Amino acid sequence: KALQSIFVISTLVMLMWGSSLWMQLSFDLGLKGKKKLIDFKDDGFILKFLLFISYGFNDSILQVWAYWLMGQFSDDLGTLGRYAGYYKCVQSGMAAVSWRLGGIPISPIATVVVNWVLATIGIICAYFSVKTYMEDKSTENYEGVESPSDKKAVSLH
Repeated sequence: KALQSIFVISTLVMLMWGSSLWMQLSFDLGLKGKKKLIDFKDDGFILKFLLFISYGFNDSILQVWAYWLMGQFSDDLGTLGRYAGYYKCVQSGMAAVSWRLGGIPISPIATVVVNWVLATIGIICAYFSVKTYMEDKSTENYEGVESPSDKKAVSLH
C-alpha cells in the first residue's frame, strides 16, 4: 500500500508543480514589466482557480499521508511521537526558510523550480524509506487462516 500511495502522491505532486510552472511561464512571458492582475471574470480564471485549489488539496493529502506513513513504520507510541516531532520540526523549519525567502527578490519561476526539486527529493526519500525500512506485513499474523488465495474452498458458516 505504501509504494502504491507514493506513486499516486508523486503523480499528484508532479502534475501540480508542472501546472504551476506552465502558469508562471504564461504570467512572466505576458508581463513585460507590468503587474498583471487576475479577475474572476477573466477567460483563464478557472484554470488559475483550480491550480490554487490543488495547492490546498495536495497539502492536505500529503500531511495525512505523512502521518499515515509514520503510523505504518511503528506501533510504539513513543517512537511515533518522535517521528511526529521530527516531522513537525522539519516542517516548521522549512516554513521559516520559506518566510525568509519571501522577503528576498527571487524570480517566481526560480521559486517554482526550487519547490518542484524539493518535492521530488522528498518523494525519492520517502520511496527509499519505504523500500528500506518498512517490512511486508501482508501475510504475517495470518498463518492458519483460510483465504481464497490458498486455492482451497472457504467454508462460510
